[in-house]
Amino acid sequence: MFFRTDMAVERRDVYKAANKIENEINGIECEELKKSDITVTRVKILNKEGEKALQRKIGSYITIDMKKINNITVEKEEEIIKTFSNELSEIINKHIKKDEEILIVGLGNVYATPDSLGAKVVQNIEITRHIKIYLPNAIDKNTRSVSAITPRSAWNNRN
Repeated sequence: MFFRTDMAVERRDVYKAANKIENEINGIECEELKKSDITVTRVKILNKEGEKALQRKIGSYITIDMKKINNITVEKEEEIIKTFSNELSEIINKHIKKDEEILIVGLGNVYATPDSLGAKVVQNIEITRHIKIYLPNAIDKNTRSVSAITPRSAWNNRN
C-alpha cells in the first residue's frame, strides 16, 4: 500500500478503510482523547504486523490536532501549548531520568515556513547546562540540565 501521509494516525485510517477493517489493526493500539476542540491521538505500533500495515517502525506516535486554528484566542493558544507540553513531558519522563541531561536538536530550515518550527523552538528553550556547570548556586538544584543545537542560520534571524 502506498501512503501520501507521514502521520501514523492517518496511515492507520487509510489502511483500515482500504482493507475494510472495522475494529483495530492487528499489532496496533490507538487511543483518542478529545478536550473541547483539541484531539490527541496516540498510535502504538506493537509488532512486525503493525509495522507492515503502517510502514512505520515499532513505537509510539502522537498527533495533536485542532481544527480552525487560524483565528484562535489567547486562551485557546495556551490550551494547545499546555496539551503539547503535557504530551512531551510524558515522553521525556518515560525515557529520561530526572537527573539526566537533555539535548534538544532544532532541525529545519528557518527560511522555509513549513520546515522552520524546529529551529524557531530552540530560540525559546531555557538552556540550563552552562548555568548548572558554572553557576550551580544560581539555579534550582532540581532544574534539569538542558542543551540545544540548531542550524546556524536560525540564529541569524532572531527577533
